[in-house]
Amino acid sequence: MKYKLKRVASAVLMGAMLSANAYAIEDIQVNGLIEASLSQVESNDAQGAIDTVEIGFLAKINNTFDAELVLLDESLGTDAHTGVGIDRAVINANLGAGVLSLGKMTVPFTMGDSFMISDPVTLEEPVGVGAQFSGSLNNLAYSIYTTTPDNDYTQTGDNQFGDLYGVSLDYVPADNALFHASWVSVDGETSFSAGVEAGISQFVIMSQYTNMAGEVEPRLSSEMAYDFGFMTAAAGIQRGGDAKRYRLFGLSQQFSDNFEGKFEYLDNVDDSETTYTMQVAYSF
Repeated sequence: MKYKLKRVASAVLMGAMLSANAYAIEDIQVNGLIEASLSQVESNDAQGAIDTVEIGFLAKINNTFDAELVLLDESLGTDAHTGVGIDRAVINANLGAGVLSLGKMTVPFTMGDSFMISDPVTLEEPVGVGAQFSGSLNNLAYSIYTTTPDNDYTQTGDNQFGDLYGVSLDYVPADNALFHASWVSVDGETSFSAGVEAGISQFVIMSQYTNMAGEVEPRLSSEMAYDFGFMTAAAGIQRGGDAKRYRLFGLSQQFSDNFEGKFEYLDNVDDSETTYTMQVAYSF
């Protein structure tokens, strides 16, 4: 594990320990996620991988303070294997008007919701060390944040953001509707994100838009899903920031509260390449 990751974790855990001495930890919760998949591109051999191994700890110190630590390892068995790293390490303080979080975090720039196995092209997850204040006013939830890059993380080639500050808004007018909007400034360049999700009976429709500074085109993603009760079927279209287009079809089945299976068909229209993927996920 890289030194900087250790340093961030140590700071968070030390804060939790100091608080524990004063107040005693009331509760500790542990949760996790394991995802494994088998995928095949065209006529190539199928490849198996452990996509995600995640374990999280939440220590409630009192009604005001709690500490979070999330460890993450991705793409085991592939050339893209990340190794174990700290995905989140924060101290949260409930200030009444909202929650102040300090430490290493992923800011909520994009929605990222999808019925598919693959992340939507609209997804961006800026990771950094900084501060975030979150709260709500009636049906409007808001988050204001500022972070500096965690270079140990960005060396993997993902989430290469500089000094960042921004705001995200989520408006929920009803139980079956959500509107999202975000604005961030990264090293003086501005990017935007927006999304909408709505449910009508067993139908769910979601559309997302991400406009990243410096990209050829805004990213677009739209999906429609139908819940049959025993299985959910979804279809989607996407366009990336490089203007490449994708068509997707997916099936998912929840076998139990903790166990889910998925299938995905992904057609890269411009490269004439098709990928088939099956995935199982277990959460606890």
